[in-house]
Amino acid sequence: MEQFEIGGKAFQLAGEGTARHDVYTMRQIAACGLNVVAQRDGETEEEFTYRLYLTALQTGDIFLLLGALLVPLGTGPMGWSEAMAKDTANFIANITEPGDKAKVRILLASALTPFFLGGRRSSKTSRNSSPRPGSGPAHTESAVGPSTATGA
Repeated sequence: MEQFEIGGKAFQLAGEGTARHDVYTMRQIAACGLNVVAQRDGETEEEFTYRLYLTALQTGDIFLLLGALLVPLGTGPMGWSEAMAKDTANFIANITEPGDKAKVRILLASALTPFFLGGRRSSKTSRNSSPRPGSGPAHTESAVGPSTATGA
């Protein structure tokens, strides 16, 4: 597994972990506004990666996102916890050495790219499985009139 040294500490990508870890990571992705970013027509992968990076910087706490994506070297799939993610985020957020800060920027961009490009490719290949607007059951109204209420 790929490892990184930042501020004298060794980290690795978290990889596949628990369902709680997956949900935490998705929350951080959403908090950074990255769950709604799509590659534009004619946009290169490099341009898309840069836009992902800028969106993450402008929208959310990228350090919490990095805390979701990185774990201390040697941490197994079951070793991740929210407390570990927050500790990692705080450690990275307080880096002062310019070389380590450059590593963080590169790491963020490189960590985001495969996830989002893979998801984008997946969504392009599975578009036909998604219902088209108006292709579902016909809308019906009660005799009283339209309602958006659910249940009693």
